[in-house]
Amino acid sequence: MNQHTKQEIAKFNALANDFWNLEGEFKTLHKINPIRVKFIEEWMDLSNQRVADIGCGGGILAESLDERGGKVIAIDLSDEGIAAAKRHQQKSGSAVDYRVQSTTGLLEEINAGEPLDAVFCMEMLEHVEKPEQIIRECAEMLKPGGLVVFSTINRTKKAYLLAVIVAEYIAGMVPKGTHDPKLFIKPSEMQRMANNVGLESLDIIGFEYRPLSKKFVRSHNVDINYIFAFKKQMGE
Repeated sequence: MNQHTKQEIAKFNALANDFWNLEGEFKTLHKINPIRVKFIEEWMDLSNQRVADIGCGGGILAESLDERGGKVIAIDLSDEGIAAAKRHQQKSGSAVDYRVQSTTGLLEEINAGEPLDAVFCMEMLEHVEKPEQIIRECAEMLKPGGLVVFSTINRTKKAYLLAVIVAEYIAGMVPKGTHDPKLFIKPSEMQRMANNVGLESLDIIGFEYRPLSKKFVRSHNVDINYIFAFKKQMGE
């Protein structure tokens, strides 16, 4: 595990107890979660589907996938994040299989068993130095025709201004120091990395913040945040 990864884990470990505080450090994730889930449901019926949530944090997305009938494996390298997810699970009664595990570790397990119907990796790729490795491992977990959905931040001046300067240091929408803009990913780069590992592009959407209503809305504008869906090619 490299130094960057250790620093990222430590950052989220320190904030883990706030994951399920709707007005806390992760309030933005709670606000965008309905958009993420609705987009996923446009591409698959989650009922009885074997899915993985990669970089699950405290389980905000994983719980929603479980509520809709998905058989969810949720992994993260933050042990404190997984502990927070399990504490919330005691209240929610979800059946999510939470694990402190890497994508590589999960892939090895999947390779020894049955591939997944879908993989979701939300708000994680902008925290890793080698996103192409994560994208490849997500693709390899899937059965042919399986769905994978990534969400991350575009590498634009507008994203730096709004997702970093405003969101972190002015509006306090996310914790200070959350993002390193050098790790942001352009949709064209995402598409290239995904296509290189046998993933076919399906759809891309963005979401934008409305200051007056203090809500996020779905948008065609992908200048800042975007969600990109892919299908594993049948021949892969």
